[in-house]
Amino acid sequence: MEITTVMGIPAHPLMVHVPVVLVPLCAIAAILMIWPSWRARIGWVAVVLSGAALFFTQLAIDSGQGLEESVKESRLLEQHTEMGESGRPWVFLLFVGLLAVMLLGIWLKRRAAQSGATLAPNPMAVMVVAIITALVGIMASYQIYRIGH
Repeated sequence: MEITTVMGIPAHPLMVHVPVVLVPLCAIAAILMIWPSWRARIGWVAVVLSGAALFFTQLAIDSGQGLEESVKESRLLEQHTEMGESGRPWVFLLFVGLLAVMLLGIWLKRRAAQSGATLAPNPMAVMVVAIITALVGIMASYQIYRIGH
């Protein structure tokens, strides 16, 4: 599905701004989610925002393909187009990682409650997934930056 305009304005510059803002914001959230207190405060918001970033990343790719047909071909444009699609897997992994951090935390809490444990579940597994997700967030942000420049 190629989107070329939104209310008469080229769609690509409009669509691109959403992941340009949300991906680094979600990367910062992923870093903060290493700590349980931050995870409880911002975890689900980060998951929703990363889902929106993924959605708008796809819209930016689609609108870029539509715009590519109406501008003069150049090597720079070709490089930008090729790199544009390389951002999608990183943003997808960021979304999956943030979701995994939240769901793993819930699963561990429920498992501890069912076993009758008086201590909180070991947060090490959640912390490891959060650290990996933070690294993915940094890479996703870098990739979005590279695509734009």
